[in-house]
Amino acid sequence: MHQRKEKKLPADSPEFKAGTKRNENKVGKYVSNFLWIAAFVYVLNEFDIVDVIIYDPRVKRTPLKISGFCLLIAATIAVYCALILDKIFNIEDYEKHSPWAVPLSTFSGVVFVVTFIIAVWPVWGFLTLLVFPVIFMGFLLFLTSINI
Repeated sequence: MHQRKEKKLPADSPEFKAGTKRNENKVGKYVSNFLWIAAFVYVLNEFDIVDVIIYDPRVKRTPLKISGFCLLIAATIAVYCALILDKIFNIEDYEKHSPWAVPLSTFSGVVFVVTFIIAVWPVWGFLTLLVFPVIFMGFLLFLTSINI
């Protein structure tokens, strides 16, 4: 058998720089995730989102209930695919095992976004279009940063 010799790369070679790019991308990913989560916490506190959703009479309750139901559906499907199928039954190809999961989760996610924006639009107006993506990305990145 022929063994490959590892060759040392000079620091100015493109191959060496490509290796360092991977590490820079990893650091950039962590910094980006941290900034999204920090923005999520800031927006959550600054806009007093929990109290607004619970107590503000300007919030449209019917779209808010629909958005909550759709979020519950998407979260249930995520738990089913990520925890039950993958961790308990060791089924990694959940798209083959449960082909209904991705389309249903996508549909409920889109309905969640639209109805949530409709529900809180009277409170924040056009700021809703800035507040919601920060909340959504920060929450998703926070959940994915937790190792189960």
